[in-house]
Amino acid sequence: MVNLDWYRVFLEVAKEKNITKASENLYVSQPAVSKCIKLLEKDLGEKLFVREHKGVTLTEFGKAIYLSVKNSLDSLDSLAKIIEDVKNVKIGKLRIATNTSNIGYILASAIEKFCKKYPNIELKITRINDSNLNNTSYLEQNFDYAFLDEEMLTSNLNVVYKCEVSYDFIGAYDMQVDSIDVNNLKKHNLILINDTYTSRNNIDNYFKQNNINFRVKYEVDNYSMVVSLVKMGLGIGIVNANYFQNEIKNKEIKVLKSNAKFNNRNLVLIRIGKEQTIVSASFEKVLKC
Repeated sequence: MVNLDWYRVFLEVAKEKNITKASENLYVSQPAVSKCIKLLEKDLGEKLFVREHKGVTLTEFGKAIYLSVKNSLDSLDSLAKIIEDVKNVKIGKLRIATNTSNIGYILASAIEKFCKKYPNIELKITRINDSNLNNTSYLEQNFDYAFLDEEMLTSNLNVVYKCEVSYDFIGAYDMQVDSIDVNNLKKHNLILINDTYTSRNNIDNYFKQNNINFRVKYEVDNYSMVVSLVKMGLGIGIVNANYFQNEIKNKEIKVLKSNAKFNNRNLVLIRIGKEQTIVSASFEKVLKC
């Protein structure tokens, strides 16, 4: 078996043309360097150096070996550096697929901690449609995790995190009423996220199943915009109030009591594939903190 340490000593001696100087650079004793060279020469069956008054010079065989070995060891050292970076989570990617904007609220804290702890890891969060979330081959080729509705799960997927999303009526803090009767919902200007979102579909389905008449006055692209319009006093909204505790504490909005019985939405984070990578193991460790 090739002893790479012998070759590293050989390269250093060849570069310095001096065993003493090479030993200082390598932080090993001069006798240890001399022994490595002798062992390498014995292994190769050829002399590598000619001793001179002020140092050593390469033999013709040594020159040929030097040119070949230097490039090879440089490549091995680069590979070793890459491997070390991978082990220390200094290189890699974290790719998450999702079908819901809830990820921006639910996993925000864990993602922030992970990015600060491992600043060199690339992060990519992609919203994809439900058909692609059901395509195992597509997921395995493009993602490490998927954040989706629990009802979409198949038995062979590895769940690493679960959460519930509830729905609450909210109004501006200075709104004159504190409760909403859903049977009179049509009297209010309703502010909702648009109907491309599963949360909106769940809300609509609840109203339709219970024969509740409603009128959407303002339809926006995300929960934050719902809250912004509510704060302006333009109507009442439906969001998960847990996401907006700062706005509630700052008395910008308030949760309105209601006789609605919305079903909670169950979301899960799944790891794609059976094997954990170093990056995924690090992410899951942060997720559990």
